[in-house]
Amino acid sequence: MKNHIFFFALVLETAAFAAPLSTTPSPVDCVRVNPAGIKRLWQGISPTVKEWEQGKRTETLEWFKENQFGRTPIGRLKDQKIEESAVVFEDSGIRINITCRLPEGASAANPVPVFLFGDHRGGNKPPYAQEEYPNIPTNAITARGYAYVRWNFNDVCPNVSNWGGMSRWPMGIIAWQAVGDKTATNIVRKANSWGTIGAWAWGNSRVMDWIETRPELDAKRVAVVGHSRGGKTALWTAAQDERFAMAVSNGSGCGGASLGRARGAKAESIKAILKNFPNWFCPAMANLIGRDAELEHDADDLLRLIAPRLVYVGSGSEDIWAGPESEKAAVDSARDLYRAYKLEERIGYHCHKGPHKLLPVDWEKFMDFADIHMKKPSSRDSDQIEGMMNSALEKGERELTIGKNPL
Repeated sequence: MKNHIFFFALVLETAAFAAPLSTTPSPVDCVRVNPAGIKRLWQGISPTVKEWEQGKRTETLEWFKENQFGRTPIGRLKDQKIEESAVVFEDSGIRINITCRLPEGASAANPVPVFLFGDHRGGNKPPYAQEEYPNIPTNAITARGYAYVRWNFNDVCPNVSNWGGMSRWPMGIIAWQAVGDKTATNIVRKANSWGTIGAWAWGNSRVMDWIETRPELDAKRVAVVGHSRGGKTALWTAAQDERFAMAVSNGSGCGGASLGRARGAKAESIKAILKNFPNWFCPAMANLIGRDAELEHDADDLLRLIAPRLVYVGSGSEDIWAGPESEKAAVDSARDLYRAYKLEERIGYHCHKGPHKLLPVDWEKFMDFADIHMKKPSSRDSDQIEGMMNSALEKGERELTIGKNPL
């Protein structure tokens, strides 16, 4: 198989190639931009995939922007500065501090795959002090050949809720973008204005900018990971920013990987989540209260937005509020699109025994999945991609470089 194959409109995954890592095409040299002069052919390719790529994906993404997470109004800012262990924005005074743990042997000659963890702990009341999620098995992660990169959401936007009163939200980047002052309070938002999940997803993308500058890290093999609200954020991050090769959502529940039409009687509803956390979402989401079972686009479509890149969902058997059954139902439903791509193995699920927590056993499952599909090339996937490329492109038009589509 040639090392220089680049993806066209269907498949993107580093794990699919049996090429040296230094020459493996990006899993996000994506899909949706048609280069001038290149004729798309669809014979042998599922009509479901064609429909998705030629418009349905865009329509779905627009729905989530307008009705759930809001529109991200900014990308990279002109004053963005990459430092050794931070991304700094001088005008706003925002600083994203980054921790990086490297496996043995990581170097520019041997860039390693990355687990990027957005940590939401702390910040829920003045003075918004940060905390660190406990028991992350960093030694086990690096021992298996992955870099562990972490930042705290509170660097971008405080992790406040109605439990502590909302008089000071949603400061940080949301306030700065709206009125030029990150400390401003009581920001009035439009119906489709972004909430804190959108802001945190923006932060994940800025950390990806940092990863791209580090020669010892392989920016083409990055999994964005989150738990609970962080799991929702990880999914929304990867849905918008196709540089991420993999998204991992653990216990994300309502507004994340929990399928509304399969919601259990004791699981969180849209009404309940907006009562406690209205700042997470756009104001228009209030129109969905009472409609959990009849959403135009449910959690399975949020997972489909990541296809055909890797997506993995974890649940807890005792996490009734998040709803493990409805999270599994979303994964099972989203498999149809992955199956149409002939890449069904790229969506995964597990349920640990226990409550609403991110446990070391969950990380082991994430790494098991990444070992197969992101860390090491797969000859089976390689053959599938070869066949799809032959079906999609005319002879002599296979050496393509499709531009990245970062936020």
